[in-house]
Amino acid sequence: VAGGVRDFYPPPAELIGRKVVIVCNLKPVKLKNVDSQGMMLAASKKEDFGLLQAPEQAHPGARVFAGELCNAGEESGGVGFTYPTLELKEFQKLSLTIGAGLVGMFKKTNPLNVDGAPVTAEGVSEGAKIK
Repeated sequence: VAGGVRDFYPPPAELIGRKVVIVCNLKPVKLKNVDSQGMMLAASKKEDFGLLQAPEQAHPGARVFAGELCNAGEESGGVGFTYPTLELKEFQKLSLTIGAGLVGMFKKTNPLNVDGAPVTAEGVSEGAKIK
């Protein structure tokens, strides 16, 4: 996974132990000569930058949901569904921003969450774009 956060987190040790959000259903791409099979999500607005963070109780690999939205035939919080693989350009078209309380939002009305606990950002303000 190529994160693109070197300018914001120069010592790699600052990332160790953090529960970040990674999109893992993207088609592999080469970014700056590195093969990447996922993308670490961050938010930015003007000069502000912050990583999206999974809730403290989230376990590695937990799925992130957008509000109560779920796929056909699946209950919110369900397991066993495999998301289709997306091109990076397709993912970048999604409306993902930071809302009140620094909670990640899909289409401004669906809070990003893991098992009902919010996915948040640090170091940014409301309205920041998630990329």
